[in-house]
Amino acid sequence: MNVKAVLESLGVQPSKRKGQNFLYDPSIALQLVHFAKLQPGEAVLEVGPGLGTLTKALLSVGTNLSVAEIEPAFCDYLEREFEELTPERVLRGDARKLDLAEFAKAQGQESVSVVSNVPYSFSSDIVLWILQAHSHVRSASLLLQEEFANRLCAGPGSRTYGAISVQRTVFAEAVLGPQVPGSCFHPIANVSSRVLRLEMRAEPLVPTEHQTAFRDVVRAAFNQRRKTLLNALSSGLPSIEKPRWNELLLNSEVDPKRRAETLSVEEFLRLTNAMLAEG
Repeated sequence: MNVKAVLESLGVQPSKRKGQNFLYDPSIALQLVHFAKLQPGEAVLEVGPGLGTLTKALLSVGTNLSVAEIEPAFCDYLEREFEELTPERVLRGDARKLDLAEFAKAQGQESVSVVSNVPYSFSSDIVLWILQAHSHVRSASLLLQEEFANRLCAGPGSRTYGAISVQRTVFAEAVLGPQVPGSCFHPIANVSSRVLRLEMRAEPLVPTEHQTAFRDVVRAAFNQRRKTLLNALSSGLPSIEKPRWNELLLNSEVDPKRRAETLSVEEFLRLTNAMLAEG
């Protein structure tokens, strides 16, 4: 496919603000699909199909495919190019506003698989949207900027370990796949990409009723990640005074002088439980 020519025919200019880099290599698309371990007939949602390079690969293995696309010109193009994509299978609009529980129900399923060549600009938003709908997602296979994929997979003690790494760990196992050079995209990406598969846990590591408080603790700790936990938490969650935070940290068997990037999910959960016990 001559991506540039097709875009010109549709009157669309790739947008850096929207993070639009169009995958045009069909062999890479097939690699991603095989890495996703999808089964024939499986309900799959592709987010941001663009001109359909990945769409074609997904259809070739017999998935029960729907696509979510925000660009009207691409929606029209996909309906013309793929007879399997009837209008009800082309979901027009921002995927982040789609209720995955309702989508899965419409497919007659409790959960579905998500696949996407994720626009760089919306990587965090898309991943968090998937994680928030974890009970209705079987797996998510995503082509991401390599640096971001590595951050999602990072564990405690890594320099790339951050709040989104913790949130991912709560809801999903992460498996890194093939690297993809920038030359496989139009326009050429100036960074490498990497395939990542998120396999949702049967039960999150943090109970549902504690997840909001858990996110608050993790966010406060990482918002000032160069500070000690004592200083970061007392500054980010000032409803508990600093001397009491010191006690809560010690009672949770966490050294107040440690920093956020050294804590496991289990340690963050102990801190959350200690905070909630304060009332």
